[in-house]
Amino acid sequence: MTAIITLDEIKARCEEVGDCWIWQGATSDTGYPIMKRGAGPCLLVRRVVAGIKGTPPAARQPVVVTCGEKCCCNPDHVRISTVKKVAEAAAKAGAYSSIDRCAKVAKARRTAPGAKLNEGKARDIRLSAKTSAALATEYGVSLSLIKSIRAGRAWKDYASPFAGLGARVQQGRTAA
Repeated sequence: MTAIITLDEIKARCEEVGDCWIWQGATSDTGYPIMKRGAGPCLLVRRVVAGIKGTPPAARQPVVVTCGEKCCCNPDHVRISTVKKVAEAAAKAGAYSSIDRCAKVAKARRTAPGAKLNEGKARDIRLSAKTSAALATEYGVSLSLIKSIRAGRAWKDYASPFAGLGARVQQGRTAA
């Protein structure tokens, strides 16, 4: 049986900076406060604080702080949230708009097991004189994907900052 964790115990591991209780103990790989009791698993401190406050979060339900400080554990700042609200706040802060993030997501999808296309095949599709329907059959993908690749909306070349800026050549003529 795991011993009960108290707010006093959590506060003792924090440094007070203004209204915030800044966690001084261990943090996760992503920088969030964690703690361990005995042989049990590591616990996210904010989730523990929410439970002590009387609002234990459901599994995978985000727990955020109103102050925005990543290591804050003050129970007055801890709030239960939703994935949608967290994503909206991240988007507002620009988390989903960087070219680096787009390239990282694209790389993960392109190297996934079972991916039908790769960079070379996408390049061949862009340069091919064959019809889109013929290419879709040849590569075993949808016609809309072939058209998106040719239009530069799918399988973008993130390695070059100039990719997609020039006109593409299709069937011996320049497309506008």
